[in-house]
Amino acid sequence: MINLSVTITVIMKTTATSNENSHLLIARGKSSRLDAIRKKSGLEPKLSALEEKQNKHVMVDGLNQMTKEALQQATALIEGEINALMAAYPAGKKTTFFKIKHGADIDKVKNMSVQDIFKLLKLESKKIKHFQMVANLHLNGKTCDAE
Repeated sequence: MINLSVTITVIMKTTATSNENSHLLIARGKSSRLDAIRKKSGLEPKLSALEEKQNKHVMVDGLNQMTKEALQQATALIEGEINALMAAYPAGKKTTFFKIKHGADIDKVKNMSVQDIFKLLKLESKKIKHFQMVANLHLNGKTCDAE
């Protein structure tokens, strides 16, 4: 009798590498069952180019050093809070629960001004040394007026 789990694992490895960038595949974090199967089989696919690009945080040129530092502190605080909130939710329902609790998707929250994000996530602005310098900026350093 053929060992079925080994056969499935081999098939999954060959299809995962050949269809890595396919738009028809379900992304990680979208299905808790598929995540469990991937974890159990040892398949941890590399980040696609699109995901790597989204993970990089790019700031606008021309900001002075104090503003950059304050913006980096605010970004780290916001990312930490979002990650902590997302870790508390079940695997397949993270974005849905976040949207229900806060009234907006994570992408929309990240496109708000720093002051609005702090208000929405109930963060303390006192933790940022020069909060007033970055209150009306987006996380990428652009002003809210420049939209």
